[in-house]
Amino acid sequence: MFQDFFDDLSSNYEFFLSPIGLFIISMLEAFISPIPPEVLLIPLCILYPNSAIFFGIITTIASVLGALIGYWIGLKGGRYLLMKITKQSLVDKAEYYYNKYGAWAIGLAAFTPIPFKVFTITSGALRYKSLYKFILASAIGRAARFLSVSFILMVYGEAILNYIQDSFQFWVLFFTGIIITVIFFVKKFG
Repeated sequence: MFQDFFDDLSSNYEFFLSPIGLFIISMLEAFISPIPPEVLLIPLCILYPNSAIFFGIITTIASVLGALIGYWIGLKGGRYLLMKITKQSLVDKAEYYYNKYGAWAIGLAAFTPIPFKVFTITSGALRYKSLYKFILASAIGRAARFLSVSFILMVYGEAILNYIQDSFQFWVLFFTGIIITVIFFVKKFG
């Protein structure tokens, strides 16, 4: 089932379904693009499982370079840029968390599906004090995310995609139930 999809993808979108396309999409996602790198990473790992780790490394490096561009955009746009897209209270809250958690917040954002570009640009706008820690946290978070996806796909390949497709609805309902339960308890018991 997936093989027909990947064959069609590789024949019609050859440029994007390549290490260069993966690099470009991964770099852009870290500061401007809404397209997550997994859109290309997953098909490439399925089509070429022996190169899966290589693709994970490409994705990580490109994303960290894109994070630096996002940091620079935030640095040049500064608070003015943040004030154009959000409220002062949210900027103050973000600054508090950056001062309190610093690299941990950046590393967590780099690993999760939270739009990483928000954190890269905000880091520059709030003039996050350590560029070294910013790069290190970005690299660790992105490597953990993309290399784990690459490794799982290299080992399990199409079987893991079939499992996800077969049980997707269950897991969505399961995690939605957990989120609703947590929200209920937080509101009920403060």
